Parts: sequence; structure tokens; C-alpha cells
Amino acid sequence: MRNILVIAAEHSELSGLLRHLGKVERLRWPLDYAVVGERSGERWWLLANGAGRALAGGAADAAHGKQQFDSVLSIGLCGGVDPALSAGEVVVASEILDIAGAKRLAGTRPATDRSFACGCLATVDCVIRTTSDKARIRAMGAVAVDMEAAAVAGRAAGWGIPFYCVRAVSDTADEAIQLDLNACRSKSGRICGMRVLGAAMHNPRRLLPELIHLWRRSRQAADALGDFLADCRF
Repeated sequence: MRNILVIAAEHSELSGLLRHLGKVERLRWPLDYAVVGERSGERWWLLANGAGRALAGGAADAAHGKQQFDSVLSIGLCGGVDPALSAGEVVVASEILDIAGAKRLAGTRPATDRSFACGCLATVDCVIRTTSDKARIRAMGAVAVDMEAAAVAGRAAGWGIPFYCVRAVSDTADEAIQLDLNACRSKSGRICGMRVLGAAMHNPRRLLPELIHLWRRSRQAADALGDFLADCRF
């Protein structure tokens, strides 16, 4: 039976895919979230360990120490920096641009009959909130931006395992995020939900509507991502 490793930042980003798996088993791994389930004769290992390279890389290392895998996936939400991308659209990374190390890593396209956008995805160290920062990253040749894929891609390359990066757009190139999500991260890099809510309550008339909008948009993107992944072959 083939084993597919799937790494996201947040448990919520896996919700759409979880709907397509059979019974899942919780894993007692030293991560925020770890389960395994089966679909179409394959075993899917789903992990979430927080935002950023370090936490994603830690999740990959923990998994590699316990199980051999046939494919490695970095999935979740992304910010669109190409104006052509719409909210909820699925993006498959043809390559990963690690902005911190100024290096590029290859991504593989899954086999699927579904349509998707494809291009370079940039991995950065913080949540990109402004349209000017999105335009700057677009000028580097990227179509979307995330915070984890480069770490997972680097691990997969080192292990000689095929790597895929599949994301769904949560915020578009022309959308700015007023909430300072970077200020809501813990020392380890995790985004704390209570801090986000507290930040929104400092200016509820302006920020609570945005928080609700982001939550709804993220749910829709996670659902679209799960449906897409379920129709792919990795």
C-alpha cells in the first residue's frame, strides 16, 4: 500500500481532505495534529504543526523518522500575488522559491482531470498583508505565497521522494489584510487564535468583519482544496 505524507500548517487546512478519507486514526506523534486514514487503497498521513518553515520542517522530520513514504505533499492556504488568481482557486506549484535562501526547488504536477493554476510559489517568513508586498513578490516571478512549502520541499528532495505543493487561494493580490496576524504568532511561530480574536476586539467595528470574512474564505478554500486533492493521483 502506498503511503502519502501531507503536511499543512493548521488542522483546519486539512478539513476538506479529511471528508474524503475513511475512518482516521489519531497518531501519538509530538505534533499539533497527526492522523492517518485510507482512500482508494492508499494510506494518507495528515500532519499539522503550525505556521512557518521550522514547524513544517519539524513535522516532516518527525514523520520521516517513523514511516517510509512514496510521496510528500505540502498543502494549505496561500496568498495570491498574481492578479489573475481568484479566491478559492487551486494552485499547483511548478517550483518553490525560498526567498530566505534565494534558491528554487522543483514541484511535481499531480495527475488529475481537474483544472488548476500552476506557477512558482514563494515561501516567506511572515504573513504578507499589503498589496505592495504582494506586488514585490509577484515581481520575483511568483504567482502565490506561503510560509512552509520550501522546508517540506527541501526535506523531500533530500530523501529522494516526489514532492507536490497544492494550495488554495485565501486572499487575492488586490486584497490587503488589516489584522496584524504576525503580531499574533507565538515564539515558536504558531498563530494563536485567541491572540487573533483579541487583536480584532481592539477595533471590532473595523476588524471583526474582516476576521469573519477571512474565516469564511478559509473554510471555502479548504473545501475546494480537499475536493481537488481527492481527485488527484500522487
